[in-house]
Amino acid sequence: MHENRWDKVQQIFDSAMQLAPTERGAYIKGACRGDDELYEEVNTLIGLTGQPAAGKGDAQAFKPEESGSLVGQTIGPYKVLGKIGVGGMGVVYKARDMRLDRELAIKCLPSHMAGDELARERFITEARAASRLEHPNICSIFDIGETPSGELYMAMPYYDGQTLGQRIRRSPMPADEASHVIQQVADGLSSAHQHNIIHRDIKPANIMLTTSAGVKILDFGVAKMSGVELTGTGISVGTAAYMAPEQLMGNKNVDHRVDIWAVGAMLYEMVTGKRPFTGDTIYAVIYSVLYNDAGLDESLNEIPESLRKVITRCLVREPDQRFASMSELLEELTDGQATAHPPVHSTPSTASAGATADRSTQGGWDEHTIDTLCELLLPHLGPITRVLVKKNASQTDNVDELIQVLGTHLNTDEQRHDFSRHARARLLSTSKGGGLQGLTTQQLKAVVLTDAQVKKLESAFSLYVGPIAKAMISRARKKFPDYDSLCEFLAENIDSADERAAFLKSVR
Repeated sequence: MHENRWDKVQQIFDSAMQLAPTERGAYIKGACRGDDELYEEVNTLIGLTGQPAAGKGDAQAFKPEESGSLVGQTIGPYKVLGKIGVGGMGVVYKARDMRLDRELAIKCLPSHMAGDELARERFITEARAASRLEHPNICSIFDIGETPSGELYMAMPYYDGQTLGQRIRRSPMPADEASHVIQQVADGLSSAHQHNIIHRDIKPANIMLTTSAGVKILDFGVAKMSGVELTGTGISVGTAAYMAPEQLMGNKNVDHRVDIWAVGAMLYEMVTGKRPFTGDTIYAVIYSVLYNDAGLDESLNEIPESLRKVITRCLVREPDQRFASMSELLEELTDGQATAHPPVHSTPSTASAGATADRSTQGGWDEHTIDTLCELLLPHLGPITRVLVKKNASQTDNVDELIQVLGTHLNTDEQRHDFSRHARARLLSTSKGGGLQGLTTQQLKAVVLTDAQVKKLESAFSLYVGPIAKAMISRARKKFPDYDSLCEFLAENIDSADERAAFLKSVR
């Protein structure tokens, strides 16, 4: 199926799923404008969901206003500002939390699905799955509730940015960009799998490329969790172009390897600009996934061999021959990127007094130095951080030089400046072997957190993230023991740039 036609099918399908079954026929007939083949394509997708497909005899007129927009209404403590988008299982609105005075997103189950037990189960499954996971690459859930009219809703962060699908439609992605994005997706899914949660609907439309918070995995509505099994799933969930063969065959015992397949299909599309399995009809797409080769050799000739290996191994029809885990896939990606981009080589220079960090007796860098540099770089570089730090550290024994080289991997002058300042404060000041002795008052303040500082942070941070602030700070202190780095890390969890600046101003 051609890309534009598939998008049209998907758009009509998503809109139709927001309507009561009795309204779908008239809407789909009007949207397809006499194209009988398109009509059948949409009906086929609806049939795969386990819900009633539209019949050609459905003549009830469709009235857009009957879909019941919530714009302008107040749901619990949330004022609905406008509609963001429509999906197969929900409408997403932009809203404002009137208690905390912050913008967020509200996802609502349409009113006509209020009595659909399976739809309600899937909606609640999404909230439960996301709430179990605390990972920087997974969209979190703030709240879940029900309107007086019986509509389920969940509150989640509002992100500025675009979906991966929107990005791909502009042009294929350079290998470096694609690898950086897919590493964050794999890292998030690895965390989900470790909690026995399988997403089962990984596709570009469910990946958000935010402007300030990295990559976010969305929509766990058809996730499979340990101890939770929805009826009527199997082939009825996911999008055919990204579904593994065992999903399309209706196997109810699918495992985490369906997500690995989907990541491979998505990565293929990211670097080539087209899907690996296509066809002129939905049936042809499914047939292609089940039986046709993806044409990998010809389409992937221009991309690095490391990415080509990852894609081809992900898209093996036999699950046992794919990567055994998302962690293994991630390791292959990071190793491949480190090989493709060797560290900057520099000639070691004579260090000034105190400028050389402590080394281990085996001649390598001490773990404290490596860990500190990784902590500072991780929010910017993602899963490849430790590989890059170790590779670059192997080329010099001078900490000042190492900090400078690592800074070249950051995207902006501001990031490089902040990294250099914090790295030098944490490493050079303590490299004389005296621990905290001899540090100035300002340096000591940057390293040791007082109870008053912690309480100040909890009070300020809770204004933006709510009651989970204390738990987030407690966990973050283990990775960011100094005050400045902790403040910056917490700020990255605040969506609005203005609110981030206000938070940092209030705690410094």
